[in-house]
Amino acid sequence: MTAFALAAFSAVLGVVLRQQWALPAVRPASDPGFSAERTREVLEALTSCGAKYVGSTANEVCAVQALMKEIQKLPSGAALELQSASGHYYLDFIGGLTITYRNLTNLLVRVPSTPRTPPTPTPRCALLISSHFDSALGSVAASDANAEVAIMTELLRLFLREPLPVDVIFNFNGGEEFLMPAAHGFVTSHPWAADVCAQINLEAGGSGGRELLFQLGPKHRWLAEAFASAAPRPYGASILQVLFQTGIIPGETDYRIYRDFGDIPGADFATLTNGWVYHTWRDDLAHVDFRSLQRYGETIFAFAHSMAQKLQHGLPPPGSAEAEESAVFFDLGGLLMVQYSASLATQLHVAACLVVLSVFGRARSFLSASVLLLAALAALLCCGLVGAFLAFTPCSMVASGHPEMVPLLFGPPALAGFTGCLWLLKDQKDAAQGAVVLSATLCLALSVNSVTVQSSYLFLVWSLPALGLLGRGFVFKVVRVATFLLPWLLQLQLLVMALDLLCPLTFRSGTSIPADLVVGGAFGLVAGLGLAFSARFVAPLPLPRVLKACAVVFLLTVPVAWLLFPYSYDRPKRIFQQHVARSEFTWDLARSPRPQREAMEHGLWTCSLDWNGVQTLDDFAPYGLPHGSHRYDQTQGVYGKVPMPFPTRSFLTKSAWAPRAAPPLPGRPLDVQLVAEPFGEAKLQRLRVEVQGSAQVMLVLSPLSALHSWSLGAFERKGAPLSGPLPPKRSDCDCLFLMSVEGGEPGRHTGLFNFSAVAAGVLEMEVWAMHFETTSDELLYEERRVPSWVSYLGWVSELQAHRIALGQ
Repeated sequence: MTAFALAAFSAVLGVVLRQQWALPAVRPASDPGFSAERTREVLEALTSCGAKYVGSTANEVCAVQALMKEIQKLPSGAALELQSASGHYYLDFIGGLTITYRNLTNLLVRVPSTPRTPPTPTPRCALLISSHFDSALGSVAASDANAEVAIMTELLRLFLREPLPVDVIFNFNGGEEFLMPAAHGFVTSHPWAADVCAQINLEAGGSGGRELLFQLGPKHRWLAEAFASAAPRPYGASILQVLFQTGIIPGETDYRIYRDFGDIPGADFATLTNGWVYHTWRDDLAHVDFRSLQRYGETIFAFAHSMAQKLQHGLPPPGSAEAEESAVFFDLGGLLMVQYSASLATQLHVAACLVVLSVFGRARSFLSASVLLLAALAALLCCGLVGAFLAFTPCSMVASGHPEMVPLLFGPPALAGFTGCLWLLKDQKDAAQGAVVLSATLCLALSVNSVTVQSSYLFLVWSLPALGLLGRGFVFKVVRVATFLLPWLLQLQLLVMALDLLCPLTFRSGTSIPADLVVGGAFGLVAGLGLAFSARFVAPLPLPRVLKACAVVFLLTVPVAWLLFPYSYDRPKRIFQQHVARSEFTWDLARSPRPQREAMEHGLWTCSLDWNGVQTLDDFAPYGLPHGSHRYDQTQGVYGKVPMPFPTRSFLTKSAWAPRAAPPLPGRPLDVQLVAEPFGEAKLQRLRVEVQGSAQVMLVLSPLSALHSWSLGAFERKGAPLSGPLPPKRSDCDCLFLMSVEGGEPGRHTGLFNFSAVAAGVLEMEVWAMHFETTSDELLYEERRVPSWVSYLGWVSELQAHRIALGQ
């Protein structure tokens, strides 16, 4: 029976691996339907603009002109608007920060619906399709998300030719990578936003593969129905939505802005394969797989049609089941999408689990289930320990760069840890009933919560083997194996998808979390549970032989891993370097309106985005780190006294500093002005802060406990005061973190934002300006020295550290 089960498992694994990267052929430009070949021209034009940072000529001029040129080729009939958006909001992401933005670009196109015959008085209801053309740091943005923008231009052509029954609004937005401000500008200030009933957001986390539906709703189960009925090759699972909703997977897209600030339900798609080039210079046209674009476009085209059919009479009314209920959804090998409401899932899953537990839930079965859970945890623990061990050896991150090593490095520890606990079972026959009871218990626990119930289906299907326990004979032997096919399919899909995401992700997850621990933990969790639920086939295996085989495989794999280098040209190490000009100011506002300026050391600040840190350059690069580099102490000042890209101090440890002369600065250097005046009580002061600098400025003000209130003064001047409570305290400092981004054509920037804070005592403030399009001779010299397996990014920055004594 075990041999038969192994053959069936191998067949399921083959199906999963084949379907994981299955892509259709690219349709030629002569095809009347969606053609990825037709997207090539606009994608080439966008990528030829280079890195498109907010406020740069590439983003504000070149990319906009390329899109306008493409849109003007299409048939007339659509309304076109170029929005310049300004605003602000608080985002509880990476510790929480307030984002202000000015003059960000949204290129909006509205395709009218088909005329209704006879005309109906139903309210206007438009469908929003959105993606962004701006770039992340150090990227040309071919896949993220110029490819998705190119898909939108092809969809626009198709919908102009054959309009949908509702208006379709396309938002080509120019400001997503700096934490989604352009989408916020559209949804909060453009008049068309009031007509939007649903949204489809197109994203990428890799340069190829199948598009993945990873967020849906919230609520509005009709969206799942629309996707299930439309997608020719569905790919998605609501368990991913749970991971995003609970914050286990950190990451945000414009979908969240439309959802949280516009109350617009919708769907969030992304490609994941080849995530090694994501947000690097390798994300270029050469790494785009147009077969992936073909599949992506066909899926969104069909989904938009299905959504429009449901939207033509407006959204489901508030209070209705379709509007208020979430959905459970998952695909079966990319061939079929299963979906049903979360409320039905709660009832169905609870009922099914209670039936299973009532039939098999004897005291001995619960004891066996406890042993299997312990064995699964042992598998997780062993993989975690191996990951922690590898992280501090020359094998570090080899699994991230070579995913094929993951099952060889972590499979033996998982199996050894699991089988090592099975001796606690009094009888091997108890394994079958214990596995069914364990799956039913876990499913029941997840089904009592409205969010986690969306992931409980994975444990419900593991109750199917209970059918094989109801009889004996040859037929039931076949049934016993057959009932495992669906659970194995879903479990393996989850495992392959997790590794497809996590292995590249650990190349950019920072220096504070061991990458091998993350990969090993994920593998151990999924594999441990799979082994526990399949224990009836594992229990008969002879323990000594299993342990011996696991030891042999692991001991043979470690030397191979020791010799492998995790980085290569297409799987590069991410290094960024800033040539920083620093200065320090002391303000005694009771005595003088001018500060006392003190010199600070200038230099090159080098950071790595993965666990191995910058030490890899010293160990393996021919020329090592910049001359004179030493470990930098990031506990200085409020936020390290170095210009962090976003509030990421806890992710960028192990950095290096090399003293240098001050870098050349652009024509608009950083300038900070302060004014204080009495406010209310005698000890309180109103501090007005004005900052002028680059298109990207960040500021931290500490301590947050000394601040009583604040207001973004730039918007008060427009007659719309936006004051409110102070944001929550960050975990990495007792400070307020403020980020400002500005778009518009270069040369027209005001480079100014201001705010007021009511405070008392002494405050510390660090302000830095990023000049992404400015370099220095030192940076150019270091860029020439790095090896081909490094994705290098360098720019000039300014940092000012201010100590402010408020007058009494």
